[in-house]
Amino acid sequence: MSNARIGSGATFAGVLLAVIAEVLKFSGPNPTVDDVEVSNMDSVDNWKEFIPGFKDGGELTLDLNYLKAQITNLYAALAVADTFTLTLPDASTFVFGGYLKTINQETPHAEKITANATFKVSGEPVYTAGA
Repeated sequence: MSNARIGSGATFAGVLLAVIAEVLKFSGPNPTVDDVEVSNMDSVDNWKEFIPGFKDGGELTLDLNYLKAQITNLYAALAVADTFTLTLPDASTFVFGGYLKTINQETPHAEKITANATFKVSGEPVYTAGA
């Protein structure tokens, strides 16, 4: 039998930003590493060569139901540095410094109003496995 888990019960909050309610989906964080080209006149058969460069913590995006008070709080938190914690249902966490980078709302004709908020990770996102 699989040990996979569903995401129900995951939470996200900042030190300054209250817990975000009615989250539909979390995406990220998605760290990446820059490619630094080091090709030179001695590169074999003119193949480009690379070494790893700086790491980028990426972003974390939350898709959520539109809640008027919550959107108000998010707009107030735009570009404010904070420390954030994403807690998964098994108590594993991602903790990172960063800021709210973008807020987007979708208002379809005959469906629920939704929003998404994207947080930029600044520095290393720290993952701690739950019990």
